[in-house]
Amino acid sequence: MGKQLLSIRLEDETLEKMKVIAEACERDTAYIARKAIEEHIEREHWVIEETRKRMADIDQGKASFAGNEDVKARAYKRAEAVSGKGAVSGKGAVSGKGEG
Repeated sequence: MGKQLLSIRLEDETLEKMKVIAEACERDTAYIARKAIEEHIEREHWVIEETRKRMADIDQGKASFAGNEDVKARAYKRAEAVSGKGAVSGKGAVSGKGEG
């Protein structure tokens, strides 16, 4: 796999943070920048591909969108399982009301 040169402009604050990371990792800033870009690209590519797959499933009738009430019910169920406390109140990480 070949490599190509890419020139970018960064905000001073971003470059300073990158230097801190590079020093802590005992790497140069080019390595940190390359890894950050590669990881971001992989993540975004995965999201796009998975979204395309799910949309194709929906278009083919193999899946459907979940309604708001279904999503809230599943979220409450998961929160209860994680907390081990039974019912989760309307105030907290999963409120269904935009709170928390």
